[in-house]
Amino acid sequence: MSATIEQATDRVELVCWKIWGGNSRASLPVRLPGLKGVLYAMPSGSERGGDLYYLSACGSGAVARLCLADAVGHGEGVAQFSAWLQRVFGAHIHRENPAAVLDEVNKRAVTGHLDLIATALCLSYNSLNGGLRFASAGHPHARVLRQDGGAWEPLELERPGGEALWNIPLGVESAARYVYNERRLHPGDWLIAHTDGLTESRSPSGELLGNRLWELCATRNPGETPDDCAARILDTLRVHLGRDISAQDDVTFVLLEVLPWQRSGRYTLLVRNNWHRALRWLRSGD
Repeated sequence: MSATIEQATDRVELVCWKIWGGNSRASLPVRLPGLKGVLYAMPSGSERGGDLYYLSACGSGAVARLCLADAVGHGEGVAQFSAWLQRVFGAHIHRENPAAVLDEVNKRAVTGHLDLIATALCLSYNSLNGGLRFASAGHPHARVLRQDGGAWEPLELERPGGEALWNIPLGVESAARYVYNERRLHPGDWLIAHTDGLTESRSPSGELLGNRLWELCATRNPGETPDDCAARILDTLRVHLGRDISAQDDVTFVLLEVLPWQRSGRYTLLVRNNWHRALRWLRSGD
């Protein structure tokens, strides 16, 4: 299935959905409420599973949604899983609890008896105040590189109390519990989310790239854009592999820069970002 992209306005929305299925590599510009950057995807050619991604905006154009998933299973199971993920995201489009999305998809995957296990990462970003909520189902951490530099900070989750299984991959246990944590992002910060094909790639000698990637790509040069950083990440990966990227596991990552917080209220944004839809609706009744 190829990517579907809807650019509703120049300001706010990019909605795309993709499941691996023999498609070619993708390098797409991304513009979401309060965020802009690039999405890179390269399937390995495996017939089992693949990387999925879903990006969207709430109706007012105030909140951005992002989900990455790495599924292992047979083609039909992965197709069902991707459809569920898309529907659940649509149902939760106006909520800011990313853990609720993982909880619902997990229950559907287990009760549906899919021959599938998937890790997933869900993010919800409020462009009005810089609030980022994130939840994970056994997925690699998203990371933040602050505007003033330093190191890529992993966005870690706090273990809840009790003995319940928590934040485990989807499709394993219906009683699994998913929680979210919060961080504040500021204009100029960079945010990256990725699948494990990026950091678990192995060199010809069998060495994992791992955290060396973040050490090699932590420097922020003056005027550097997310596109520039993405290019450095890909160059680092190619050097590490010593071969073409497509020869290894699926690789998907989204690298975004935080824009200045939107100062309008949600109602104002709703009117501004949807006036063209209302106009089409009114004209359709003529």
